[in-house]
Amino acid sequence: MKGASLLARFGGAPALTRKEALQGFGRWPELTSEDTAALVAVLQSAEEPYGFLHSEVLALQQAYAEFVGAPHCLAVSSGTAALHLAIAAVGAEAGDEIITPALGYIASAACALHHNCIPVFADVDPQTFNLDPKLVEEAITPRTRALIAVDLLGLPAAYDELEAIAQRHGIAIVSDASHSQGAQYRGRRCGSLGDVAAMSVMPTKNLAGSGEGGLIATRSDAVMARVLGHASMGMNLWGQDREQIERVSYQLGFNYRPTPTSAAVLKSQLARLPHYHEARQERARVITECISRIRFLRAPSVPRGSTHAWQMYRVVVVPEALGLPPEWARHLRDAVVFLLRAEGGPVGFWEDQVLPAMPVFQNRVGYGRGYPWACSAGPMPDYDPAGFPVAAHVIDASFMAPLTRATHTLDFVKRHTKPYEKLAEHGELIAQLTADIAEAGGFETWSGTSIRNERALRNKVLEWA
Repeated sequence: MKGASLLARFGGAPALTRKEALQGFGRWPELTSEDTAALVAVLQSAEEPYGFLHSEVLALQQAYAEFVGAPHCLAVSSGTAALHLAIAAVGAEAGDEIITPALGYIASAACALHHNCIPVFADVDPQTFNLDPKLVEEAITPRTRALIAVDLLGLPAAYDELEAIAQRHGIAIVSDASHSQGAQYRGRRCGSLGDVAAMSVMPTKNLAGSGEGGLIATRSDAVMARVLGHASMGMNLWGQDREQIERVSYQLGFNYRPTPTSAAVLKSQLARLPHYHEARQERARVITECISRIRFLRAPSVPRGSTHAWQMYRVVVVPEALGLPPEWARHLRDAVVFLLRAEGGPVGFWEDQVLPAMPVFQNRVGYGRGYPWACSAGPMPDYDPAGFPVAAHVIDASFMAPLTRATHTLDFVKRHTKPYEKLAEHGELIAQLTADIAEAGGFETWSGTSIRNERALRNKVLEWA
C-alpha cells in the first residue's frame, strides 16, 4: 500500500534508533546509599527475633501507618499473603462468597480460594477498568461476605459507591492497593481505604522492597486482632513480653512472617514515595498529551477526586475513529503494536484473558472434591467468560505503554512520543493493515507468529502492499 515503505516494519527508518530508545531508561527500583546501608545494617546486627517483632519491621509498620493515616499496619511475606489475611480478618468462612473484578491479577481472586471461599466475578467500568458498582450490587447474594476493590494499574476504585453498597448489604470491603501506593481518593490515601487494605511491595511496585513483601492496614481494632492471629501460626504474639513468648497456637494460622531486610529497604523507600509519585504524574502527563492527540487511541481517564499512581499505563484503541467496526478492536490493537515496536516504541501486555476464563475457575480446581464450591448449598457462580464483556474488550483493545516509571528521564518519555506521532500520520494505512489482519482471521494467521513474540517477528521478512 502507498506509504507503507515509510514505516520501519516495512523498510523505513524507525522513529527511534535503538540507542535513542534506550537513552534515559531508568532502573527500578532506584537504590540509594541509604537503602543499601539500611539493608546491610540488618544483616550485620544479627538481631532476634527475625520476623514480626524485629525492630526494622516494627519501624516500617509505624511509618507506613502514619503515611496512610491508619492506626494499624502489619508487614507480611507477600501481597498475596496480605490479601489472604484480609479475607480471613473480615470474618469470611468456608463457602462464603467474595466478589472480585473479572479483570486483573490472579491474586485478587485466588485469595478467596486460599480461605476456602468462593470467588464471584463482576465486570468492570469501561473507563476506569475498576469494579462497576452497579454490577457489584447485582452480584450480591445472602452468601456474600466481602468484596475486593482493586485499584487497578494505580487508579483508586469507586470507594464511595462501593462503601454505600457494602453498608446496605452488611458486607466488608477489602482494598487491594498493590498498584495505588501514593495515590489518593477524595483526600484519603490509598492503602487505608475499605475495612482493610492489602498490598504487594515487591520490586515492580511503586513502593518497592528488596524482594517479595506485603503490607496490610486497617482502622479497625477487631480486624487487626484477627489479622495478627492468622498471620503468626495462630500464636498471637503481640502484646506479650518479648522475652516470654508462648509457642502456643490458639487458632488456624499461617506462616506469613516478613523479611527484616526488605522492611529496612521499604522504610527507606517510603520516605521517597511522594517524590516518586510526583515524578510518575509528570511522565504520565507527557504521554497522555501525546495519546490524546491521536484519534484512534484513548488515554486512561482519571475521575474527579482521584489521583492515579500510574503503576502501569494502559492505551486503548478506538477502531470507530478509523471507520472500522468495533469488533475489530483486537486486530487494530495488534496492528498498532506491530508497527509501534518497529518504530522503537516500548509496548507490553499484561493480562491474557479475563480471570473467570482461567482453568482454575473453569475446572473448579480448588482443594479437591469440589471445594470450596461444595461448601455452599446455593447456586454456583457463573464463570462463563461471555458474562464479562467489558473486561474482555479491555484486554482485546489495549496494550501497555511502560513510560511512567519515576526513574525514566523526562527526555526519555518525550522522545518516546515520536513513534506514536509517526503512526498518527498514517491512519489510513493502519486501517488497511487492520482490515487485512481481520480478513486473514487474526494476526497470527496473517503473520505466522503471535503478536507477543517480537523476537520471532523481528526475524521475519513481511511484505505488505
